[in-house]
Amino acid sequence: MPVASGPQLRKVDDFPLYEYTDRAPTPDVFVQTDTTGWACTVFVAAKSGIVGRNFDFNDQPALILHHRPPGAYASVSMVDTEYLGLDRAHIGEIEPEKLARAARIPFDGMNEKGLVVTMAAVPHARSPQRPTTAGELGLMRLALDHAADVDEAVAIFEQTGVDFTGGDPALHYLIADPSGASAVIEYIDGKVHVIRDGRAITNFILTGSTPQERAHDRRYHTATAALDAAGGKLDSAKTLALLKRVRQPITRWSVAYDMRHRTLEVVMGQRYGRVLSFTV
Repeated sequence: MPVASGPQLRKVDDFPLYEYTDRAPTPDVFVQTDTTGWACTVFVAAKSGIVGRNFDFNDQPALILHHRPPGAYASVSMVDTEYLGLDRAHIGEIEPEKLARAARIPFDGMNEKGLVVTMAAVPHARSPQRPTTAGELGLMRLALDHAADVDEAVAIFEQTGVDFTGGDPALHYLIADPSGASAVIEYIDGKVHVIRDGRAITNFILTGSTPQERAHDRRYHTATAALDAAGGKLDSAKTLALLKRVRQPITRWSVAYDMRHRTLEVVMGQRYGRVLSFTV
């Protein structure tokens, strides 16, 4: 079956990477999604308003989703289409009902206010009990839809429970906004821990970690050392260059989010000579 085509969905890279605009209300974000096995590296160049992000996982297609929900902020996010049932073997079966689910599973993204929300896997996490509980990725959608800055996003994370059950990997999150503010959010023993001005996350828990433990993680150490050397200032090109340095064999996409200009530059499949540009 040929891939569905039309004014809203187009193939923008032979990775393959597709681009889609969704103007429907956000679907139910309180549904958990099986997302076993992520890795990832994220860092913030606060002085230049850039977030760098590597997503490391299975070699499957991806989607650039432009979400325009009524009554909420517009955003752009990266989506792993494998979790829509659209792996490489089934990518020709793109259908509207499958695309409609994409909005609830952003793997990283930025909204029209310049707020960036990202995540990475950690060994364990336990959320506090809350009247409202969202899926691990649905929580990110709530922030993209309704938070204008880091403070508002932190409030959403603190007030919403997260479902880490069902065999999915535990996550921690890094959020940032154009002012230079950032925060790492972690869930330990049923409590929310917020690390303000967090600069980077990989796949270990930052809360309570020692300088030796942080230095032992090669990707974290490389990213933070580069940020120190640059005084917290990296443009998009230098951000992608740093993402190339910390890539893994399973790095699927690298993104430089420019929070002040509401643009992002994307590299698929470690082809750092081919940079794709998008806007919110």
